[in-house]
Amino acid sequence: MSLPRPAASSASRSRPHPASAPCRWLPLLLLAAGSLNAEDGQRFARAFPVEDVGEAPVFAIELTPEVYATLTRPDRSDLAVLDATGRRLAISLGSPPPVPPEAQRFALPLPQALAPSGTAPLGERLAVQVRDGGRRSVDVRIDAAPPAPAMQWLVDAGETGRGGIDALVFSVPESAGDFRLSLAVHGSDDLLRWQPLEPAAPLLRVGQGEGRIQRLEVTLPHSRYRHLALQPLGGATLPPIEALHALRHDPASPPRRLHLLDAVAGSEDGRRLQYPAPGPLPVVAVEPRLEERNAVNGFRLEQGQGAQAYPLLQGSAWRLELEEGPLYSGPFPAVLGGEGPLTLVFDAPARAPRLGLWYHPERLLVLASGAPPYRLLAGSGSERSRFEGTEEALAMLKAAQAPGWEPPLARLGPGVEAGGSAALTPPAPDTGGRWVLWAVLVLGAVAVAGASWRVLRQPPS
Repeated sequence: MSLPRPAASSASRSRPHPASAPCRWLPLLLLAAGSLNAEDGQRFARAFPVEDVGEAPVFAIELTPEVYATLTRPDRSDLAVLDATGRRLAISLGSPPPVPPEAQRFALPLPQALAPSGTAPLGERLAVQVRDGGRRSVDVRIDAAPPAPAMQWLVDAGETGRGGIDALVFSVPESAGDFRLSLAVHGSDDLLRWQPLEPAAPLLRVGQGEGRIQRLEVTLPHSRYRHLALQPLGGATLPPIEALHALRHDPASPPRRLHLLDAVAGSEDGRRLQYPAPGPLPVVAVEPRLEERNAVNGFRLEQGQGAQAYPLLQGSAWRLELEEGPLYSGPFPAVLGGEGPLTLVFDAPARAPRLGLWYHPERLLVLASGAPPYRLLAGSGSERSRFEGTEEALAMLKAAQAPGWEPPLARLGPGVEAGGSAALTPPAPDTGGRWVLWAVLVLGAVAVAGASWRVLRQPPS
């Protein structure tokens, strides 16, 4: 006889409170963490203390260039996070940074020249004179605060300015020849109160043909002002402008970081310079920074050693000296998809420049299920972490939080040696054990074949 099923209570039928939602996924999270075994940190090359973790059940770690340079696997699988007892924690590599879309381009009106006659600069006071048929005149003087430098050119950005401007791009005709100046940019909505946006941006064109150097783009902090004031510094004059455009970047574009490398070796003639291997650093641009003053030099960037080296990009790097300091040619888009050190090959001998690598940092998500303090271990020839076992659990936990919730970002301390370079060496294959295994399999097959033969030779009962 079947027993009647007990009726569900009103509490069990009611929807759980949002505050208790994370508890529903806690067993799944602990299962993902418990499936990983404890591991000795000496099997990894370097260890980084994890600081400022907080109390959240999940936290994030932004991978640094030092971590990337220690890794041996392009999939970042030789990473691990250990708690104070040496137990591994469940980790998940965040989604790769999206490719930033190209900046939107908008045409702006040409700058209008301001040539005040007998009045104070606009940055100190605003002078307006009204005449009525020559019989009456009214002078109005209004002090402006904060004061701005005297304007010489005014741009009405209109609705484009309201939507946001991240850079100005100038088009200068070829007939203008060479020019070099520094440009200050201020922004305003009412033509009275001005805010500085760029104190001294270089604007220049030097040389002709393949040896030409030019910088016709002025980068601004994200501006939403309608009016922009352009002021050439040091008594310089603005070259003739035939077109002016505004660039607007996607606000959701991932941030970029700059990592500078110093040369570790070079050829006797000063044309080949080698830089340490950056590991699987997600590089998006490369910037050679020449040491010579007012110099131009063609270069080729390679990765790898010997016959395994292959070219990544080539171009012309330059450096000009301005009153505000050195001006470099800027970054070249590039992707480092290989392994090994980097080599700069110059057309002419050069003092070892610094090599700038622009990259989008990745984040490692960690389930804080153990006892702090935690350590991030990087670089191993034998250990591998599995990321796919925790992504679903971590996604469930994130979905259970308030909208817009993100795991808090922990901070990595200075790296120290754990297992050192010995941990980077893959384990030698166990050839002896392999032969023993094959011998056991062959003997087992012979035994099975012999037993089958004996059974087949017996007459049927």
